[in-house]
Amino acid sequence: MSVTINQVTFAGNLTRDPEAREVNDKAQVTGFTLANNRRYKGSDGEMKEDVTFIDCEAWGKTGEMVQNYLTKGSPVLVTGRLKLDQWQDKDGNRRSRVKIVVEQVHFLGQRTTEGREELGNDMPQTSAEEDHPKTSARPRPSSRPLPRDRTAAEPPF
Repeated sequence: MSVTINQVTFAGNLTRDPEAREVNDKAQVTGFTLANNRRYKGSDGEMKEDVTFIDCEAWGKTGEMVQNYLTKGSPVLVTGRLKLDQWQDKDGNRRSRVKIVVEQVHFLGQRTTEGREELGNDMPQTSAEEDHPKTSARPRPSSRPLPRDRTAAEPPF
């Protein structure tokens, strides 16, 4: 039996404003690039930083949400699948790149509403399931943990 899984979760900040375009006069796809910074201590003991850039594309309503709510610098977490694009450039060289086809978007930043800031978890979250009318809508669980009741029998750690 062969099992294949192609799922990725990636968090980062948009490097530019999302760009929407129509494909085949029917579907809309929104493209954007995420940057993820990783800080680590090098072998010389100095702090170093490594930046990873990845292109993303979101289709349908997911893409519309990205287009409407995100701008350059917005922090976001996406889940989706990896896709390899291959083409030949104008000089005849074979080129390729890996991108994420976004299925879910979670807005991580803060937004302002009438002069006050609110946590990004209150912003709409979108899923590729919303793009398909056959899928029934179901309530989304909150990403915030529920407060626990502490009892005297429970250790304080």
